[in-house]
Order: sequence, then structure tokens, then C-alpha cells
Amino acid sequence: MIVQQVDGSVSATTSTGAVLTVTFGPVDGTHHRLTGFNIDRDTLLALAATASPSPDGIGGIIDPGVGPAGLTETAVGAYFESWFVPNPANQMQLPAASWSDGEDRSIWYMTIEQDPSLLGLGRLGGTGCDGVTDITINGHAGYLATGTRGTATNGFITIGWADDTRTVLVGTRGFTPTEASQLAERLRPATDVERQELLSTQPTTPPANRIGRSPTSVPEG
Repeated sequence: MIVQQVDGSVSATTSTGAVLTVTFGPVDGTHHRLTGFNIDRDTLLALAATASPSPDGIGGIIDPGVGPAGLTETAVGAYFESWFVPNPANQMQLPAASWSDGEDRSIWYMTIEQDPSLLGLGRLGGTGCDGVTDITINGHAGYLATGTRGTATNGFITIGWADDTRTVLVGTRGFTPTEASQLAERLRPATDVERQELLSTQPTTPPANRIGRSPTSVPEG
């Protein structure tokens, strides 16, 4: 198909609801991707026809007048893998840690300082997975996304939820959804003593590709 006089395509994710994605480009050197949730194909294509990069270089612009009634801009930011990270959070380092048993099981953890109302944008990113389920983690609304990158027996699971000031993301590989949920519910903020102990084990200048502390085995507690 042709969108803004260049080649484009529409893909659908049906396992998690009415999710459509339009990709097209390049237009003036820029490739575009517009994803809609519960928006019909014709409307999404009409929105794509109006899409352009923002003059300030952050995010993009669409004409809400051709979209559903009440369509408004919620936030501006960037996507980290499949998760939306709003400004100014995407302009700073995101606290993260990862663990692995060195074989086929791993866990990673990340927090994003953002308004809890933006959790739905992260959930929309999860629609590219095999399925997304609404869950509750320690009294907070969240979602669980499953996928099978790699082998079907070693699929990944991502859990996201929001408290008053931040979104928490936990990803696992080699765990069942129940095990992943139990791990997420056991997370708690580190104490000052624990934080200082962790910092004391880190090099002054971390390697460029270091995400966080990686014990030789998956923690049991």
C-alpha cells in the first residue's frame, strides 16, 4: 500500500485485541510506525497520512481531527524495546538490575519515573507479545505479557505495574506466569544499608554494557 506517497504496510495483532500497526517510509529520511488500539484500519491510515516528526525532534505530530472523538496527546517520549518511556525519564539512566543462573533462566528489573496513568502505554507495547493479561501486584493494577522468543519452552514474561510515582517492569525467561507473578510480588525497595552494600561492590566506572548486578545464580529470596 502507499502512505504519504511511499511504501507502507499494516499488521495486526489479534491475540490481544484490536491492535493495528501502520509502518511506512522513508518520508524525508524518516521511517514512521503508528500503532492503534481499538482503532479501525481506515481511521489509523487516515491518521498515518497526517503523521510527521515533531519540529523539536521529540515524538511526532498527527491531526487528531481525523481520529476518534476525544483523541488527545497523553505524553511525549520514546520506546525502550516495547515500553514507552516519557520525557524527561528517557533523558536519564533508568534504574535496572538483572540476574541469571547462567543457563536458561533469567530475571531483569527496571523502574521508570512517570505518572501512573501512563501504564496503559506500556501495556500497549506488550501487545506485540503472544498475549497480555490484566493482573494486580501488591494492590497495584498491572499487566502480564507472554511471548516465545527463542524456544517455546523458554519463553519470556514481562510484568508491569505502577505505584504513585513510577512504573515497575519485571521480565523473566524460563519461569511460568505464576512464578513470575510471585517474584514480582516479593520485590521491595532496598534499604539504605542494602543500597550502600550494592554500590560498594560496583566498579567506579561501570562497563558500557553493564545493566546491573548479575549474581551467578537466580536469587531464591
